[in-house]
Amino acid sequence: MATALILIVLLCFVVDGIIGDHHCCTKNPPALNSSSGYGHVEEIGGLKAYVSGSLDSKLGILLVSDFFAAVFLASVSSIVNANDPGSVQDFCVAARNPNSAVFVNGQFCKDPKLAVAEDFFLAAFNKRGVITSPQGSLVKPANVAQIPGLNTLGISMVRIDYAPFGGMNPPHTHPRATEILVVLEGTLDVGFVTSNPENKLIAKTLQKGDVFVFPIGLIHAQVNVGKTPAVAIAALSSQNPGVITIANAVFGSKPFIPTDILAKAFQVDNNIIDHLQAQFPKQA
Repeated sequence: MATALILIVLLCFVVDGIIGDHHCCTKNPPALNSSSGYGHVEEIGGLKAYVSGSLDSKLGILLVSDFFAAVFLASVSSIVNANDPGSVQDFCVAARNPNSAVFVNGQFCKDPKLAVAEDFFLAAFNKRGVITSPQGSLVKPANVAQIPGLNTLGISMVRIDYAPFGGMNPPHTHPRATEILVVLEGTLDVGFVTSNPENKLIAKTLQKGDVFVFPIGLIHAQVNVGKTPAVAIAALSSQNPGVITIANAVFGSKPFIPTDILAKAFQVDNNIIDHLQAQFPKQA
């Protein structure tokens, strides 16, 4: 009997999911045959279930149906989730006073009727910028800050220019996005490092037209190993992927991480840490 009940409840979950009526089973419970009696709707653990028989069979229905619902919802969400799956900023602190809640996770939306072509447009992405950074690279973003129409769409891109003879996009991570990069000009050495404990470097030399993927959250970098300028375009799976440049975060935090902590972490003398932190503006 318990098996029959479980099958009926599972069938209800399937039907409810297909027809969109999440109360179908509880409004019109299916009748059981006379040998097992008629069932009824009962709330178990905060969930409404159609049950009949012993307590053991009730638990069986609840556990199996709850498991099936979780699997069903997970499979549906994996199909329809084509945008940012969660936070699109570093954090979103709850506002105790609703009147002070002037920020949202992402950006506020304008009335769709007021949308114009410029909301989805960015000019001159093909123009090479002037590289002034000591690392010898320039990153030009095309995310929701530059293209408002990207809001909620879960995608963005960047153009990266590299100076010849070692221009580098230094080791960094994107906390909210996977990156896929294509080389338009030049030759790049690229790679990423896997998580602990392996910390394996996966690297490759890319030529014009080659594509490489950097998984979400992993430290990665690119360096121009050619004698001419290099250019790459990268797409990222978030409207606001975020970027954490490792050297800046570790040695240029605001305020600085205490010297003795970094010296112990890197197993070096304090003087070395002081020298590295001196490369960044001193913070209050």
